[in-house]
Amino acid sequence: MAYLTTDTTVSAPSVAPRLRAWRDRVARAFDAYCDVRSRRGQIEALQALSDPELAALGMKRDDILAHVFRDKYFV
Repeated sequence: MAYLTTDTTVSAPSVAPRLRAWRDRVARAFDAYCDVRSRRGQIEALQALSDPELAALGMKRDDILAHVFRDKYFV
């Protein structure tokens, strides 16, 4: 007597979990890169200064973004 099975999920491990794990690692690495390249911290630090402190640095409050992005944009 012969037995036949059609259950093929047991014989080979799925690749999908490994691909999802790889995708998640790439996404976390990209997020970390974006956080490092972000200038938000510098902007928040300058915005936290008082107007006299900004004046001591030779800046006005309106000049903060231009100062932070001075290497990227010519304004």
